[in-house]
Amino acid sequence: MPFDSSMPIISGYGNLKINTCTSRIEALQFIEKHAMRGIEIKAAKPILKETEQLIIESLKNSNGLSIKKLAARINKAERTVPNHLVELINKDLVVEVGKGINDTKRKYYIKKQN
Repeated sequence: MPFDSSMPIISGYGNLKINTCTSRIEALQFIEKHAMRGIEIKAAKPILKETEQLIIESLKNSNGLSIKKLAARINKAERTVPNHLVELINKDLVVEVGKGINDTKRKYYIKKQN
């Protein structure tokens, strides 16, 4: 899974230490600093909000959904769903397929992980 700055970086030697980096550069600096000292570093899975979890579950059980259909399935306002979809796209968990920003037939899918 690609690194996402919302992922806590867990490192430690003896005592567990958890850091949340706010950028890729900060994360790379953190990794380099600790790796040079022989400390194992792992990236945790992104933390999902409740609505994001509902969206993921709905998309898993579908062949792509529009914002309107997602909102109906998770019982949220249509204006709420796009904000959560942006977060899920940034976390590399969801992809958007459509012809453009104004495409009313645009759908969202779970991203296939390599």
